[in-house]
Amino acid sequence: MIQISIDNLHCGQNHNQPVIKIAMDSKYEKEERLFCQECLNNNQYKGNLIKIEEFEKQIQEQSNKKEQIIKSEIEIAKKYVDILKQNCLNLKQRLISELDRIIVESDKWLLELNEIVDKNNKSNFVQEWWDYNNYLKSYPKIFKSKIQKCHNIYIKKLFEPLQKYVQYDEGKRCLEILQDLRIQDQTQIQIKQNTFDKIQENKERSDESEIELKLIDDSIIQKQMCYAIDINSACSLMISGKNENIVLWNFKNGKISEIVTLKAHEDDVQCLKFSKRQNSFISGSKDNSLYCWKVINNKQQWIHSQQFKVHKDWIECFLLNQNEDQLIVGSKDNSITIWNVDFKKNRLIYQYTLTEHYNKVCSLSLNQSETQLASCGYDHYIIWERNQQDQWQIKYKQEQKNKGEKIKFINDNQFIWITEQIEQIQVFEKYENIYKEDLNKCLQLIDDDYNWDESLFPIIYNIQKNIIVLRQKRYIYFIRQTENGYLKIIKDLNCDYASIYGTITDDGLYLIIWNYKSDKYLIYELQYK
Repeated sequence: MIQISIDNLHCGQNHNQPVIKIAMDSKYEKEERLFCQECLNNNQYKGNLIKIEEFEKQIQEQSNKKEQIIKSEIEIAKKYVDILKQNCLNLKQRLISELDRIIVESDKWLLELNEIVDKNNKSNFVQEWWDYNNYLKSYPKIFKSKIQKCHNIYIKKLFEPLQKYVQYDEGKRCLEILQDLRIQDQTQIQIKQNTFDKIQENKERSDESEIELKLIDDSIIQKQMCYAIDINSACSLMISGKNENIVLWNFKNGKISEIVTLKAHEDDVQCLKFSKRQNSFISGSKDNSLYCWKVINNKQQWIHSQQFKVHKDWIECFLLNQNEDQLIVGSKDNSITIWNVDFKKNRLIYQYTLTEHYNKVCSLSLNQSETQLASCGYDHYIIWERNQQDQWQIKYKQEQKNKGEKIKFINDNQFIWITEQIEQIQVFEKYENIYKEDLNKCLQLIDDDYNWDESLFPIIYNIQKNIIVLRQKRYIYFIRQTENGYLKIIKDLNCDYASIYGTITDDGLYLIIWNYKSDKYLIYELQYK
């Protein structure tokens, strides 16, 4: 409440007398509004005057209204905060209940695992003694199968509830544990137990139909390293690495003959890519550089551009978009660079760098509509999308336990991923705009005791033939996608060594590889049944 002391107010004319009235005219400011009896007697002001008591009453009324408004606003605000608080309490109770249920299910999981042990301890010793040989063969498989079955039941129960907490480190770790158990089941139990069955199954499928490989030529020997091979869209020219040099070949009906050796790089050539529209190609090397190449003098001479060098370490991978006006380059320096391409002027124009990886970038892939870019390395895979400025920006990244070697979109909503350690093709599908692994579609490859793989033989997907060609460790696989979205191996080729590099022609009729073990180019005809 506002209190006005009349004794403390004096008129604006310095009469040193108590104020009895106040002028309401706004042209007067501050003390000029205050009038005493002497002012009024002198007729200095004849206007809208009110007594000081009435003015005090008006001020008090306004003050009360203001206070009511403030109280009303505060009450409304407090009501919302109370509602928020109550919802938070409800959410807390709900989360506690859900987590309690997860903990209860985990306790049940532990009990069931203990029951498996208890039942094992109550086995029939006499029967086991007489059936000792059969027992040794069958028991480990049966026992592990029980564990696997128990795991699968509770993984299915707990995976979806725990996904709500993936933004928290603890929640993320819980999901990783479930995934590790699932992978452990599939790799350490099923793979080891069923490897022979898988190999037989794959061979049976290969023998049934679909595709055969016919060796056309293995006469060309090259003792220098060949990390990259590409063939033009007309299937008339082939380029391949030869240490720091590039060899240009005539290609006809599965036979090659050398035309010329091209020199520009200072270290091993690791990436080669023909243009599908021009008589041009791009090369990338361990010398951290890129070159453009084009033909001149009526197709008799190939020349290279200036050196384009932004990366601080090896060029590991690159790809061209469909319009062939953008080159995306991955490097051992953990970065991805974006370049504009002008084949007519035989040049690249650096645009910008993506730096979300903290280990080398091994593989790149664009989806079919080229709205998303996938990259993978020894740290994680990343999905990128174009922003309003038509630049690639990170959508999300997913750390993985194993080193990612190769990644490939096979449509707009699905990509496959291969790691260095595990003989599997992992399938990721888009779900609510996020890619998640579909464990049911994981494709088991041949169990290979070789301990390393390489990324320099990228995954090839030929849409017209519905053929996926990929190398993992010592094997080259030919894979098809079935109508229900599953992958199946239709042919495998054992190359006896992991250092194999190559490609297939755009028409899907020839496979060309260079094998370090034999120092030979091997050309196979793909015969479809």
